[in-house]
Amino acid sequence: MREQLFLVLALSLLFAAFAPAQDAAQQAAQAAQQAARQAQQNAINSTNTVYVPFTALKPSISLKSGNYSSPVTVRLKALT
Repeated sequence: MREQLFLVLALSLLFAAFAPAQDAAQQAAQAAQQAARQAQQNAINSTNTVYVPFTALKPSISLKSGNYSSPVTVRLKALT
């Protein structure tokens, strides 16, 4: 009976010493999983974003350059 009590006491002390280390390991594993999920989400977000450089086309002007003696109407036309 005394040996069983000693064994139960020894196991409970061992478990008490082991539990904080196990909790720390679980927390580290959870943090690693969260970091992996965040990295995966960042990769998904960056692949869904498409950057297209925009270059405006040169407009066409209805009049040639020069001096005009009377008022004129100038039309600008652009495809963009």
